[in-house]
Amino acid sequence: MSVVQHAVGLPTVGEFGDVRALPDLAVAVEERGWDGVHLWDHLLCHQRDWPVTSSVVAASAIAASTSRIRIVLTGALPRRQVQDVAQDTAAPAALGSMDREYADFGLDPDLRARRRGLDERLGTLTELWDRWGAPPIPVWCAGRRP
Repeated sequence: MSVVQHAVGLPTVGEFGDVRALPDLAVAVEERGWDGVHLWDHLLCHQRDWPVTSSVVAASAIAASTSRIRIVLTGALPRRQVQDVAQDTAAPAALGSMDREYADFGLDPDLRARRRGLDERLGTLTELWDRWGAPPIPVWCAGRRP
């Protein structure tokens, strides 16, 4: 398995919130010799009228259009159902960057609550993969400093 050393970040919001735009960008990335693409994970965007697409759907479209690049997904694990993540993909786990993506869906946006949710879901995620006999998958945790 090749390691991704150089990936281009592709947002899944705004003008890139249309899943039809992302495969063409990924093909261009591949043609220029990059190792992979990194897809964001959002339900909403700071700009309320911007479209947002599913990173899993975008990854599927990109995989169908490219031949060698790796696809790195970020998953805001505290707001996801861990069993869905376990089934869908190996995704870097993140706390998420927008409070509204939690509050608007009835979840606690406090960073401490997100950290607890991340810890709980990471434990459950690895337990499910183990129970299902899935091979060990690296989980990267994304973050930022205030």
